[in-house]
Amino acid sequence: MNKRFTVAILMSLLVQASTIAAQPANDGMTTDDAEIQWKQAMERIGTHAGQGEFKQATEAAREALAIAEAGFDASDKKVSNSLLALSSMLIQQGELAEAEQLADRAHTIIEKRFQDAHSELATSHKFLGNLHMMQGNLEQAEVSFSEAIRLSELALGADHAETAKHIGNLAALLLKQEKW
Repeated sequence: MNKRFTVAILMSLLVQASTIAAQPANDGMTTDDAEIQWKQAMERIGTHAGQGEFKQATEAAREALAIAEAGFDASDKKVSNSLLALSSMLIQQGELAEAEQLADRAHTIIEKRFQDAHSELATSHKFLGNLHMMQGNLEQAEVSFSEAIRLSELALGADHAETAKHIGNLAALLLKQEKW
């Protein structure tokens, strides 16, 4: 995954972070405290990643995940966003096994929230497809990219720009596999 792609993922997560409504907190942390601390950690991820400081960005991502897990319900979007942010940072450092575990956890959370036909679930499949491709598991990447297309078509329509991006990912993979 290149730096521009990672920064794009993080910017998307940061935009989502700024629009997520507060949820009930636990572990003695108030909802407002958890929300503020989580947003600050997410911002630090973007700042460090944007400067190519992936070790520091990874530390901030681990902090964001800890805050999300302590302050919000396990199915909260903040938890899945934190998992994906940390997974992205680990990918940058070549830690693909841990990155995959985190991405799978995030995908499970997203799947429980949406079941089917939602653009966020399609994006989760795309993320997994890219990870599988990097690991050399091209067959699984193809399955993930195909599912991203299916879900995006259902949620957004066949002519939507996001659907076209998913189709482009699958096309690039098929070219790599020489499946003309």
